[in-house]
Amino acid sequence: MPVVPQRILTLEGRPGDGARIEQVLMHAPGVTELMSGTYELVIAPACGCDIGQLMASQAFDAVLLCLGAGLTDPAPLIAQLLDAAPYAPIVAIADEADDELALRAVCLGAQDYLLWNELTARSLARAIRASIERCWAKQQIAESRLSFVWRLAKAAECRDEVTGNHVVRVGCYSKILAEALGMDRQFVEAIFVTAPLHDIGKIGIPDAILRKPGPLTAQERAVMQMHCEIGERILRDDSKAMGAFRAWRGLHPHGERFEPVDSLLEMACTVSLTHHERWDGRGYPRGLAGEQIPLVGRIVAMSDVFDALLSERPYKRAYSEDEALAILEQEVGRQFDPEIYAALLRSLDDMRQVREEFNDSHCEEHELPFVLAPDRN
Repeated sequence: MPVVPQRILTLEGRPGDGARIEQVLMHAPGVTELMSGTYELVIAPACGCDIGQLMASQAFDAVLLCLGAGLTDPAPLIAQLLDAAPYAPIVAIADEADDELALRAVCLGAQDYLLWNELTARSLARAIRASIERCWAKQQIAESRLSFVWRLAKAAECRDEVTGNHVVRVGCYSKILAEALGMDRQFVEAIFVTAPLHDIGKIGIPDAILRKPGPLTAQERAVMQMHCEIGERILRDDSKAMGAFRAWRGLHPHGERFEPVDSLLEMACTVSLTHHERWDGRGYPRGLAGEQIPLVGRIVAMSDVFDALLSERPYKRAYSEDEALAILEQEVGRQFDPEIYAALLRSLDDMRQVREEFNDSHCEEHELPFVLAPDRN
């Protein structure tokens, strides 16, 4: 577990904060076992510093954020830090009179805080290492969760005639479209994770319908359309088994008191339920129209159809990109949100890159495009 800091970024709220920390660490015995004895302290001003460029230029194992004086609102700076490095271990340091400011920094995403009047080499070293450990653990949980979601999506896909990397591409396309629409990082990463679950409800569709080689009857089509609601129930269901698990953990059996709403599962439910709704209101299962359809549903609908048009299926050939775009254009304002189609046109280069990287002729395991950031709420 990588908990030994090698490079520490100190952001000064006022000139001299970095030197003060350096003095604390350099002239205190008994800290080498906590700080490894070899570490680099990089000092930069908190105000007027290009955090994105600084974090991109070199890797930091921890960030010391010195509050007070010129830095009385940590929110913008912490947001920049977490945007550049979602798992950055941040330790806030403040004057005794600014302890509420330090607590606010923790609420915004810092892992710990210390007060200057209580600052010792040992307390600082322990706070740094504990913050690194917590962030590392969060990252491992997020990566395991992401891996589980992808495998669940692939399991659902195996029951259908859809093969290859369809769910991977839908996730990547949805991420690209969300970015093109200017959505924040948390939304972008959440839709990247949840979009592959759009057809999870097909697990509940009988094989005789799901795998039927010819056209479906009206009755069979009605059953097939139930996959949206089946998927939503799968992802939302608060079963007795989950209640028993919560009780075993000492939590309220239905989660009202201790369990926060799982934002990823909420989005996954919405994706499953609404990705076949149409802009003109003639979709299913609810017949929602326009902006009544949640944005995630509109984005995934475009991503799903775009990939389906470009992919070979037992019942159709793969269309060229020009053919696919012509079909989508005909449906703008009817099936699809015009703004999302415009975002797709702006993002074609990125879409092509995804198509090349996750081509169906190369279906081995791929490294995922990025690591899921922690929920900051």
